[in-house]
Amino acid sequence: MTESKEQQYETLYGPLYPYSDHKIGETITYRNEGTQYTGVIVWVCAPQREGRQRIPASYIVERTSAGDSWPDTVYPGEIIIH
Repeated sequence: MTESKEQQYETLYGPLYPYSDHKIGETITYRNEGTQYTGVIVWVCAPQREGRQRIPASYIVERTSAGDSWPDTVYPGEIIIH
């Protein structure tokens, strides 16, 4: 039996966060390492805790025209246009 895309994302990135400002399928423009990109949100990661460090909610985004590249992890403060 094969996993659905949603199950694969949950395995890779953790549980879906239903309370985010942006949703799966939404196109956003964001900054990543000083460069501006546009892409589509494919997963919304719930806030997590690793040891004593808190990791905020984040978005997994497939860049437009990036081919089969690995998706970007985008934090709310990096989003500039939605």
